[in-house]
Amino acid sequence: MSAVIPVKFRSKLKQLAIDDTRYKRVLHEMLTEKLVQGAFAWLTTVVDIVPIWTGASQSTFTPLASQVGYALNIVPDPNAYNRTELGLENVGLEWKTQGGVYSFEYGTSLTHLCINEQFNANEFLDDNGNPYFHLRRPGPYHFQEAGAKAFEREVVEVVLPGWSDLLTVKNLTV
Repeated sequence: MSAVIPVKFRSKLKQLAIDDTRYKRVLHEMLTEKLVQGAFAWLTTVVDIVPIWTGASQSTFTPLASQVGYALNIVPDPNAYNRTELGLENVGLEWKTQGGVYSFEYGTSLTHLCINEQFNANEFLDDNGNPYFHLRRPGPYHFQEAGAKAFEREVVEVVLPGWSDLLTVKNLTV
């Protein structure tokens, strides 16, 4: 006859729990801040390229400047009409911070700025051979390409938040 002798033992285990909601919030805050830094770098580059004469072209950057804390100082030439309002009427800005995409889209429909991005607008002539535009510093500016490079340099390196502050340890006795 054999007897079964119960053996009792205790084991201590540690259970790790991750606060993924907090991690996502911290990550969102970090990436949003990096996006703002990238937009600031973009803006710093493009305002040095796009000239101020009437203020129209530079004022298309006003919405972005106000959102990233950039002091945009637009002083039109005293011999030119102040056309800053025209620039403000022809700008679009969209921030994207959802679904893992952190970006901004700047756009303008300001005719002479769009033309001068790729061409010299002063070379566009009417039927009498006169230029449509009389720009002091015509393009091509290629400010979007230069701004994109500045943005990329700023955001190329992102250090993700660590897990140590987001872990909780529970002791389990079995």
